[in-house]
Amino acid sequence: MATEKYGVYAQLVKSLANTPVSTDTNVIFIGASPTGDLNKAVLITSMADYAEKLGGAPGDGYNLSEAAVAAFSVAGINQVYMIPVSNSTEFDADDYIGDAELFTGVYAIENLLRENPTTVNILCAPSVTDSSVLAALNMIAKKADGHWVSFMVYDVSEYSEQLNEANAVNVDAVVKDKQLNDELADAVWGHVKTSGGYFVSGAAVRACLMAKSDSDYGVPARCGGNLAIPGIQGIVCDNSRGLAHTVAKSNSNPTVTFTLTEEGFTDYNGILRCSIVLWNGGAPEYPVNVTQEVTFTDGEGVLTWTPTDYVTPAVANYKDDTVYYGGFAAVILTESAATQLSADGICSYINYGGGNWHTWGDHTSAFTAGNVSDERARYDSNIRMLIMLTNRFQLKYRFSIDDPMTLTMRNDVIQEENDYLAYIKSIGAIIGDATCSFKADDNPVDNIALGQFVWSIESTITPPLKYAQLNVAHSSAGLSVYYE
Repeated sequence: MATEKYGVYAQLVKSLANTPVSTDTNVIFIGASPTGDLNKAVLITSMADYAEKLGGAPGDGYNLSEAAVAAFSVAGINQVYMIPVSNSTEFDADDYIGDAELFTGVYAIENLLRENPTTVNILCAPSVTDSSVLAALNMIAKKADGHWVSFMVYDVSEYSEQLNEANAVNVDAVVKDKQLNDELADAVWGHVKTSGGYFVSGAAVRACLMAKSDSDYGVPARCGGNLAIPGIQGIVCDNSRGLAHTVAKSNSNPTVTFTLTEEGFTDYNGILRCSIVLWNGGAPEYPVNVTQEVTFTDGEGVLTWTPTDYVTPAVANYKDDTVYYGGFAAVILTESAATQLSADGICSYINYGGGNWHTWGDHTSAFTAGNVSDERARYDSNIRMLIMLTNRFQLKYRFSIDDPMTLTMRNDVIQEENDYLAYIKSIGAIIGDATCSFKADDNPVDNIALGQFVWSIESTITPPLKYAQLNVAHSSAGLSVYYE
């Protein structure tokens, strides 16, 4: 018995062979903000709009604030959707997915995609590495409300254990922490420091840069790799050590100065963000975050802090205070190390010189060098381009359900899809002879009698220039000129 079907569907099917305009791309962020109704999508169009609707500001510790900086200050896109699932910087998997029975946060994404369908959706949960969160989000990213497929960008966990003593990346440790292996997911390693001095999720930056590229190019054919990042000053890693210093302080001079000599900070010029806690009779008071440029010479650096806005006269009378600090260390990531990460489907960032930072790596999370189960998963642009074709079909014909399926309508669908394929071929997004057809094998008489019709497209997405080599050899043949 044939299965009853109703509505407009489109899906990615297994690739046939192992061969290598505005796109309406929406970035959807899910995370935490200071205020806002939980599990409800909000359209955000600027930093000021974010502050008004969700109460956030750059550097306030909320990951949706990081997303806002990535969107408006770094990538320069004009809108994103945000779904607050928590109003606290301290939240866990339950905040993302909601009640275990209801998955409220996931439903919010479903509702957003249902009410605001677009050709491509990029779902991102910045600064999140919890495996249960990623599993829940990836579930909805694959098949939102039974129709809309989204491409997900997520962070790889970032700990000091992933760096060696010189703050160079330990590639094996990063790869070990990659938690998903899905072709619709894009793993990203590395927080970045913006020109404004803010620390922003690399996943958020990458998601917004891909949306910007889609808009500029007209289709999502540009790979996520090698996208220029404006205003980025480097990659940072949370190297918090929780070490204590006891420092002298007097009533007349509340300035705190202490010397840092711990291993790992040798010969480092960069940002140190300190969490300073004053202790009053055994109870902590006045925790504050201080960001300063600290220059280290021969393993030592001096940090000075004047706590005029935080210290009451009573606390200022204490002669000694204990200061706990942790820092963000500059990360050394060479092109060869970034390429090793890319070989395992992890994207990162590299410095081209002169502060010219670019994304590096355009594989999906399913990619491992030498082992790709389906060629469409080799590049993120493959997946996003195919999603665009399927979503576009649903958008165009969703209101034609229950119309008479005349022969003219059958042919009109073929013509419309072939015209669009010719357009995206003309701008270099696909190569070869991509065509839409109506095959007898896909449309048996029993299905047609039930009003079920299937069109098919076979397309080859244009591959990127991943590697360029020029072979230059010395030849002695030119010496013959001496004998002419």
